[in-house]
Amino acid sequence: MAKHTPLNRKRIKAPSELEKEIGGRFKDIRIANKETQEEMAEKLGKSVQTIHNYEKGITRLPYEIMIALNEIYHESIDELLLGNGKSMELMIERELSYYSDVRLNLYLQLISKEISKRLERNSELKT
Repeated sequence: MAKHTPLNRKRIKAPSELEKEIGGRFKDIRIANKETQEEMAEKLGKSVQTIHNYEKGITRLPYEIMIALNEIYHESIDELLLGNGKSMELMIERELSYYSDVRLNLYLQLISKEISKRLERNSELKT
């Protein structure tokens, strides 16, 4: 039997800010309905640990849970995912910033390669 050491343990990815925000809104629904994690777990057919993990953003909310929240608590799936809209705006802004930086880097690399090629051609023509 394999001995468990820190080297062979599976690493658990920390939840992203967006996952934490969605988990927080999930918890807000439970609190607004004056329910314990146990009561919500029973209604959703999940364990208390699973409800805890949803609230902390450790486990992503599956679609069927989002639909159940809509049916049981009459909560908007859009509101659950997007909140007041600012969360999504921030996420999109971060993503666009990242990708525009990546794109700029790629353009600079391409320009640098093109300049190198042209300089090389010019030096060959001179010789």
